Amino acid sequence: MFAGLVPFLVLWCHVANGVKDFGQEPLCLSRYDYDYKILRNIVSLEQKVDALQKAMDTQKDVLESQKDELESVRDVMESQKDVISKQEQEMEQMRTSQTG
Repeated sequence: MFAGLVPFLVLWCHVANGVKDFGQEPLCLSRYDYDYKILRNIVSLEQKVDALQKAMDTQKDVLESQKDELESVRDVMESQKDVISKQEQEMEQMRTSQTG
């Protein structure tokens, strides 16, 4: 009774494993296939690194231009501050000359 059941279970397990692995790559790959996959992944990573480096360079350029623009705005503000200070002094002189 069990003699017929054991080969059936073995065959069933073998078929079930074959169906589960259907469509997947074989587990035993040649050294060439392994090296090719590794190199392909390395190239992909290098391309991503290059893209990120370009994005960082672009951002660095934007930051530098914004820094320059901010410095020019600060210079304008300082010059306007000086102009306002001079106008306040002139107004104070005009007040003192009117009262005096």
